[in-house]
Amino acid sequence: MPGVRRVVLGAVVLVLALSAAFWWGWQFRRDRALARYLEERAAYTAASTELTGMVPRRLSESSGVAVSRTYPGVLWTHNDSGHDPVVYAMNLGGQILGAFSVQGAESRDWEDISLGRCPGVWSSESDCLYIGDIGDNLRRRSVYSLYIIPEPNPTSVEPTATTTVAEVRRVDFVYPDERHDAEAMAVSPDGNVTIVTKGRNGRTQVFVIHHAVVEQAIRQNRAITPESRGTLAIDPVPLIGKVVTGAAFSPSGRILAVRTYTEIYLYTVGEDGELLPPAVPCFVGIIEPGGEAVDFLDEETLVLTSEWSRGQQGTIYRVRC
Repeated sequence: MPGVRRVVLGAVVLVLALSAAFWWGWQFRRDRALARYLEERAAYTAASTELTGMVPRRLSESSGVAVSRTYPGVLWTHNDSGHDPVVYAMNLGGQILGAFSVQGAESRDWEDISLGRCPGVWSSESDCLYIGDIGDNLRRRSVYSLYIIPEPNPTSVEPTATTTVAEVRRVDFVYPDERHDAEAMAVSPDGNVTIVTKGRNGRTQVFVIHHAVVEQAIRQNRAITPESRGTLAIDPVPLIGKVVTGAAFSPSGRILAVRTYTEIYLYTVGEDGELLPPAVPCFVGIIEPGGEAVDFLDEETLVLTSEWSRGQQGTIYRVRC
């Protein structure tokens, strides 16, 4: 028996040593590749970046951001998978203004949030929050979901309380080709939903769900299929963080911002909805610990938010490209 124990212990030590060697090797390759990439992209650095606040611990996995057009200074955000189905209102300084539980919703893997025109099932002309339950790291899900709620009033609640939102609509969808992991969803002012995949199949793909299709899905209570709009020339390179983590339309709907962990691509939206690529990206480097989200404060100014990562608190940045 002592001999068996020695063999087992030796095997465990060997596995641990090999695992450590692999991890350090990967880290070394990553650091070298990232350093080269940062040097190459430095010429495209954003015109200005201003740290406006820090993401509170309650939102340590903040994974999306939407700028309110109704309540000045309000940002909407939420946590990633493994948390309650709650959306939070906060300001640019990172102060939580209110929390709203989405009744009946499941937070399987919420990845992005956006504001846009409400579906016609609501008579109100105000905006709705669209929450994208679109994450799928292992690409095993058969169905993905959008949750839609009228934008709550964050000025009418206590910041420390959680208010339940009962007016909720869920839209399920299935991709037309294969399963996708996505972290980026943007809703145009007229209510069309654009989803940009993370590119785990080697391609960054775009899918669109038209506003009329969203309304029809709600009225008929059935799953829908997004329309494929091809690919973006953002070749995924996970080793250096070149994967899409967020997207947003400008207030006019003329620009679609698509971000990775280190840069932002500002696509011009053509008359037919075609996405016209920028000449160069807007580079922000590694100012964030884990940059997950983007939206427009105005037509020329962006807000970036980050989750907590590697022991660093998440950040809120105002950016002009």
